[in-house]
Amino acid sequence: MDSGLYLLLWYSIVYGWPVPTIISALDRSDAGAVAAWVDEVLAKMPDKVAEYRKGKKGLIGLFMGEVKKLSRGKADPKVATQLLTDKLNARES
Repeated sequence: MDSGLYLLLWYSIVYGWPVPTIISALDRSDAGAVAAWVDEVLAKMPDKVAEYRKGKKGLIGLFMGEVKKLSRGKADPKVATQLLTDKLNARES
């Protein structure tokens, strides 16, 4: 299977993203790299992750800023925000 098609299916199934969003993300930045940056940011800031989960949803901007720093501006903001919210909410349960 073509790796692009595999990624498209994977993101559609795992995250429930619509196909146009995934295609846009894959075109603008490597989605795997964005996921790695998101994971790194969340791992570095466990105290802020806990605050987010207690209701300080405005911290998403802090996390997003850190992802932008790590990526040197290459991360697609839509994709990064979606990954951040998905991962923060998934880890809550």
